[in-house]
Amino acid sequence: MNNTDKKVRYAQIQLLHKQTKVGLVGVMVVSLGACFIFWNVVAQWRLLLWVGVIFVLSLIRGGIVFTFQKRVQLTSDIDRWARLHEIGILASSLTWMVPFVFLWPGENIIYQFVWPILVLPLSAAGVAGYYTWPKSYIPFLLLTTLPVSTRFFYEGGLLLNMIGFLSLFFIGVMMSAGRVMHAASLRAFKLNIHNQELNEVLKNEISTSEHLNVKLQQEVLERKMAEKQIRDKNTELHKINTSKDLLFSIIAHDLRGPFSNILGLTDIMRDKESELSNDELRELADATNRSSTKAFDLLDTLLEWGRIQQGKVSFNPQMTCLKELTTNITDALKDTYTQKNIRLVNLIPNSTNVYIDNHLVQTILRNLIHNAIKFTPSGGNITLSTKGNDMGQINVCIEDSGIGMSQELIEDLFNLDFNTNRAGTNGEPSIGLGLIICKELIEKQGGQLNIESIPNKGSLFSFSVPISNS
Repeated sequence: MNNTDKKVRYAQIQLLHKQTKVGLVGVMVVSLGACFIFWNVVAQWRLLLWVGVIFVLSLIRGGIVFTFQKRVQLTSDIDRWARLHEIGILASSLTWMVPFVFLWPGENIIYQFVWPILVLPLSAAGVAGYYTWPKSYIPFLLLTTLPVSTRFFYEGGLLLNMIGFLSLFFIGVMMSAGRVMHAASLRAFKLNIHNQELNEVLKNEISTSEHLNVKLQQEVLERKMAEKQIRDKNTELHKINTSKDLLFSIIAHDLRGPFSNILGLTDIMRDKESELSNDELRELADATNRSSTKAFDLLDTLLEWGRIQQGKVSFNPQMTCLKELTTNITDALKDTYTQKNIRLVNLIPNSTNVYIDNHLVQTILRNLIHNAIKFTPSGGNITLSTKGNDMGQINVCIEDSGIGMSQELIEDLFNLDFNTNRAGTNGEPSIGLGLIICKELIEKQGGQLNIESIPNKGSLFSFSVPISNS
């Protein structure tokens, strides 16, 4: 066992004994409560004997905990203390099997239900208190809970059998919870020990650096810069991994569908060519074209996203007529919004000239307008307009009367760790990259994407562009 494992084991057992103090108090309180409740229902001498045994056992275990806390740290046999705790838990567990044999309230079904009400929370508390040590919480859970099921199955009857099954289900749930908590505690212990070691190293380095000259101080500064670079690289790596996961998700789900449709449709046209009429072939061809267009759009979006991530997006601004640019985009999307009976109005003046990169702004506008169409219901309105600002720029605005967004959704739109995909009003799919691409392309040009939205009322997307090369 290496030093880290030894420290983890020590920390586990230390927390185990610390939790034992709380557990012993809880056990005594519950046993006294049971004694009070069942005083006039079962033989009093049995109750007193049972409570007495619990108190004596609790005092012995309390003495073990006290002795453990007074020992010399890490010099005594830590495993011996673990075994003592396991023996104490086993003895305590056996005392909680007694009520279901010797303290059972006979035919009084109301009082029969009291025992599981007292014991099951105690079992859950045992798992919560001793999760760091499976050899403790597993016997405690089984020996305190299994008698509940066994007794109720023995008593018979639909209701009692159901309680028995629920007790078994409770065991399964708590075993799963205990495993999860145990694994999490191990990770937490190791991380804490690692941090302590790093802190100790850092303290030693700081103490040494105080006696160094200016050259050594410069080395410390360089080290800090290197640490910052590492953090920045880690942040970038996290972003890359998240982007990779998103890319694989899109390939696995969003691209698979269109290509599966294309394969299916072409198989039909190949295998049943002689049986299909011209109209049926035309319908299959149209469906194949739609699936191909969808796949192409997805691939185009992924390629654009890939270029952004690789830093291969060039920026070549020139004076451009914004009205003409937006008209070309809306003409290309005309079939899409007319099929949904959406009224699209372009209020941008013909004389509006801006200094932009045509390709980048086309991508931005195409995504924003397509988004507005996607989330605007049939009969809705979309308006394109501009508004001047005090920075020698104009704001390009795309406003719709669609389903809108909550503030919480807006805050998570550009976080790849959150899935903000929503289907359009006609079930149009969404991969969640369009707005992210828009934001990064706008920021590349020195602008900012602004979003205002009210659920079920509509949304307003705007971004600024310069009106001259100054």
